[in-house]
Amino acid sequence: MTCVLTKREIQSIHRLAQQMEKQGMVAESTTLRNILRVGSERGEVRASVAAQILHVTPQTVRNWVRRGLLHGRIDDTGHIYVATEELRSAIEMDAAMPYRPASAPDISTEDILAEIAAERAEQHA
Repeated sequence: MTCVLTKREIQSIHRLAQQMEKQGMVAESTTLRNILRVGSERGEVRASVAAQILHVTPQTVRNWVRRGLLHGRIDDTGHIYVATEELRSAIEMDAAMPYRPASAPDISTEDILAEIAAERAEQHA
């Protein structure tokens, strides 16, 4: 599983760690700070990871970086890396509206209503 943290998320986690420490949750705060340290060290990701986030192929990401459409860099061995801040909008959009491939079946209003009815029936049982 790949996890990319944006600057905003890192700041939120930092504030949470501070609040936890103030409430006496020192061990939990330390764990969170360790996660923060690892997450914030990673200011860029490989093209393959960026491709997963952007829902395109790694080759598309490589092409975009080479053309200057996506901010990234090419190292001495030819590997392409993309700045995590370049991916922030896509990450936020996925959080708000998870990606569904075009091949996924359509969900009808009837399907949604049936699911709601089944959930309500289960709660009342």
